[in-house]
Amino acid sequence: RWLFITNRLAHDFPEFAPAAATASGVLAVRGPRGAWVVWFRRERAHAVTWGGDPRKGLAVGDDGAARLHPRRSFAAWREEVRGRSRPWTRADRASAAEAGRANLLDALAAWQDREVAQLRVTLAMLFDQVTDAVALTDPHGVVTFWNRAAEETFGRRAATAVGRPIGSFLEWGPHAAAFPAALAGRPTDDEWTVVRADGRSLALVVHVQSLRCATAEPLGLLCMFHDATARREAEARVRALGDAIPGGGIYQMVIGPAGPPALPFVSAGFAALFGMTPAEVGADPAAVFAMCH
Repeated sequence: RWLFITNRLAHDFPEFAPAAATASGVLAVRGPRGAWVVWFRRERAHAVTWGGDPRKGLAVGDDGAARLHPRRSFAAWREEVRGRSRPWTRADRASAAEAGRANLLDALAAWQDREVAQLRVTLAMLFDQVTDAVALTDPHGVVTFWNRAAEETFGRRAATAVGRPIGSFLEWGPHAAAFPAALAGRPTDDEWTVVRADGRSLALVVHVQSLRCATAEPLGLLCMFHDATARREAEARVRALGDAIPGGGIYQMVIGPAGPPALPFVSAGFAALFGMTPAEVGADPAAVFAMCH
């Protein structure tokens, strides 16, 4: 539906009754990208003259029921009509449709294009200075920006990434589905193993989310990648040390914003200390906490 028109908005939508003085009439034309151009007409209160008061033909009988009776008075009766504007004519509709399609909506679309372009330039200037890999895409997932850190992280120059769908290059494996999911409004915060352009595996902490303008229209994706290789190597050394401790153990605790703490790593020494395998401890941390306190 590309056209909406009424000269009694408060009657059709009672929640707009407080605006009746300035917006009793509405003519709206929908344009590209879900944008609307809207014309308003103020209320025009006017009096209607009837041949007689239509309410005087009703009388209540002894049984309490209302019945119609011959009207005893045919004196003229005036009623004031509120909440209506001057009606929209066919010429009004045609003019609005023509103006909206040919001029106003085209101008609005051009303004939105300029806003989007300026936003992308600003984001590019900002993210080119960060040390983590950052990629920006358009609403179709095509890369529009690839910072210097992304070139170093993935071993791919910006010239070979910009202009291509972000899920079409490198070895994203099962993670490629995260990009269309983020465009649909489901962001990703996860740890991925990705294969670089030179074939080397890379551990990454990944954040992917959609970018939207003030009208909630999707502008594209913001993709941030942090190299977690050094952290994984340090965790591996700590785990090896924990497994080598005689009669003792080491565990890694992660406390999230909600829910109980998790134990992603438990050393082999816990089996001797608590009679539970590392897998059992990781699956039920509360059991170990109960033994300790």
